[in-house]
Amino acid sequence: MKKSTKLNLIFCGFAFALMMVYLFCLGETNDLLTALSRIQFPFLLLALLLMLVYWFFEALSTHIILKKICPKQKFRHTFLTTVIGQYFNCITPFATGGQPMQAYYMSYYGVPASASVSVLMSRLILYHVAETIYCLVMLILRFSMFTTGELAALMVLAIIGFVVCSAFIVFLLLISFCKNWTLKVISKVVHLLGRIHLVKDPQKTCESIESSMDASFNNMKFVLREPWMLTKVIIATALELTVYFSVSYVIYRGFGLGEHDFLTVISCQAFVYLISAFMPMPGAMGAAEGSYVGYFSYIYNDGSLVAISTFIWRFLTFYLPIVVGIILTFVLQRNKKGPQEKDRQNEEPPA
Repeated sequence: MKKSTKLNLIFCGFAFALMMVYLFCLGETNDLLTALSRIQFPFLLLALLLMLVYWFFEALSTHIILKKICPKQKFRHTFLTTVIGQYFNCITPFATGGQPMQAYYMSYYGVPASASVSVLMSRLILYHVAETIYCLVMLILRFSMFTTGELAALMVLAIIGFVVCSAFIVFLLLISFCKNWTLKVISKVVHLLGRIHLVKDPQKTCESIESSMDASFNNMKFVLREPWMLTKVIIATALELTVYFSVSYVIYRGFGLGEHDFLTVISCQAFVYLISAFMPMPGAMGAAEGSYVGYFSYIYNDGSLVAISTFIWRFLTFYLPIVVGIILTFVLQRNKKGPQEKDRQNEEPPA
């Protein structure tokens, strides 16, 4: 295990300890135990099952693209690499570690590096399109409900998160339809930053950016000339997000509560997701828990219920993928026999 990975895991463990301190030391123990006793076990199992379904839809959206390039790829292999990707997303800033590790472990199942990079970049593009549209719908439907009182400040952060997500989509569209113009603008900005000594080697930086833009451009072309595949991936991603956001609703109903409807609860979770999107810490630690407490204080009528629900939600959506991912990584490393490209006759990705 790399030193950086160990440090991130230690950091995650420290965050877990802080969450336990928040849960058991800052609240009344008797109130917490009473709140915990209210949770119905079948709902906990359902919340756990939803996480499995969430992983299924995430794997499915990747597999739909992968089958276009590597027709012989098996879904169970895509599922395993997806869960491992979730693990590395959780322990790296801005969830940047998941895709490289997915590509690495895809090679175990005979997927060439060029194919895995093309698939994962296409998946990333479509995921951001789907999440931006999804969160826009949530903002439109429930914006007025959360723009008064203490939640107004949180909504400002949620809007910033939405702007960041939207800016990424705009950038992808510029690459697709105004590639040369975009490159000229970026080049001028980079050289300007070089003059004020914020960029060490402007020319090298521009070359690296151009290479990345070429890869994104090729993947956008691939996506746009496959409209049926694009539609299926966006639908699978919308279902994935709905299932993920529904975990909080199941926890809420597990306490025997039903005052707020499904749409209101998942919109709170969508806003937490938007705030977490632009936080640099692994798993948006601190920001995720803080924004969850802020929004779900509106949903729950008891501070102890907020604390317990925060712990259950964060364990299922953050710490569980880490634990499962560590186990799968260990098993694959132990049984490692090397990449299997020679045993598989997959097609190369489109240019």
